[in-house]
Amino acid sequence: MSTAFTSRARLLGLILGLPILLGLALGLLAWQRGDVWKARALDTLSDHIDGTLNVGEVTLSWWHGFPDISVDVSNVALLQNEGDTLVAGERLGLALDFWSLWGDQPQIESITLEGGRVLLELDEEGRLASIPFETTTETDGSSPKAWTLGTILIRDCAVNVKGPGNTAVSLHTDRLECGLGSPS
Repeated sequence: MSTAFTSRARLLGLILGLPILLGLALGLLAWQRGDVWKARALDTLSDHIDGTLNVGEVTLSWWHGFPDISVDVSNVALLQNEGDTLVAGERLGLALDFWSLWGDQPQIESITLEGGRVLLELDEEGRLASIPFETTTETDGSSPKAWTLGTILIRDCAVNVKGPGNTAVSLHTDRLECGLGSPS
């Protein structure tokens, strides 16, 4: 065997082996800590919504939010305190910043709702009458819980808007993306 062939084989082994080892390590980490990550993501969302969140199966995915980890929730519904369903969907994806998972409070980078419906109610002045997300910072004990959501993405959903009086609008969105910016 020639020296050039041996050095190329080593380089090829390193190029292929490093990503495989990294993928295996991340897979093992997700397998060991996945339930904790899912619980933290749902707790963070529940802490910042006004209403009741009903969920189906909860899974982890690297495909929906790569390079972040996505907590995917099937058959989700957000019920307002009066019992109205504000949001319902086949899949709700919470893209979590990977590095924030090491702390007590994961940072939700974006929320994706697929295959569902959204109900928006407007007041007499044309503004949203009820906003399902609480935007204030809360404290429980010593740990502040700040809302740091950046993007909401709605795919293949019906959007119903109820206005003052008997005004109502219904539309279907294939893709609607809202960038919320950073908190000030």
